Amino acid sequence: LLYKHKDEFEFEECIFSTDEWRKLQVIQPDYGIRFKNVIIDDKSLQKENYFIQPAFKEIDGLESELNVLYNFEGTKKIRSYFNLKSFPFDRQKLKLNLYQTRYLLDDNHTIPSDWTQREVEKYLAQTEPIQGWTIVNYKMNYKPEFDPNTTTWTDGVEYVFTVDRNSGYYIYKVIFPIILILMICWSAVWIDPKEIESRLTITIVCLLSLIAYNFVIDSELPKLEYLTTMDYIILISYVYAAIPNFLSIYSFQLIKKNKPLAEKYETIEKRYGLLSYILIIFIIVIINA
Repeated sequence: LLYKHKDEFEFEECIFSTDEWRKLQVIQPDYGIRFKNVIIDDKSLQKENYFIQPAFKEIDGLESELNVLYNFEGTKKIRSYFNLKSFPFDRQKLKLNLYQTRYLLDDNHTIPSDWTQREVEKYLAQTEPIQGWTIVNYKMNYKPEFDPNTTTWTDGVEYVFTVDRNSGYYIYKVIFPIILILMICWSAVWIDPKEIESRLTITIVCLLSLIAYNFVIDSELPKLEYLTTMDYIILISYVYAAIPNFLSIYSFQLIKKNKPLAEKYETIEKRYGLLSYILIIFIIVIINA
């Protein structure tokens, strides 16, 4: 509403609901704009309206403008494709694509605004914008969309957020307990080889504990057709949890036939057994992190 009051021009801003505005059958700024790869669109969590903002200036008379802004706030679930081979030390790219379905590329062009930049910076300034992830970088790309049905190009834009997974949870609550179980398992090699019952009791109990613990953490791990860093750690842990069982049996048999060789063999077990396991885990993490 634009009016003159005491020789001065004044205006009022208005807010229309989407139903009210669309019944007027006038221009709709959001007409034809779509989010790409949306799999869940919960309407109950969405708020939208049209904001009408008059603007005018007086240069040799009155020149007026009318800005029609479409405001949307809501939740959408968008499909994204991740490479989880480095899980849980992975870095991913979250892509948010908006594209035009109504106007061809010749008729419509997206222009980034200062408001968009300020809103992104405000979002990144939050303590933890994405739970479990750290945003390390972002950029906006102008990305036209190709429609294979009509073989035409339309306007589009893509926001790319580069995020790192916060791995602390998996290090302290998954990897560290597994290493602790393996340390207890390999402590059996410090028991006299003649005490084979005691050795096998410790190693078998630790192996069963590792298997049980793997069932506990299974819900925290992604189900994939390829192996991740966490999968390699778990598989190596299984192998190293089984090795002390075979070493105990072999040492028990060897000490009866050749005690000096058995003692030398035991020294190698104590010196390099657990150390080699920790070294392999460390190398796996370094290579994939």
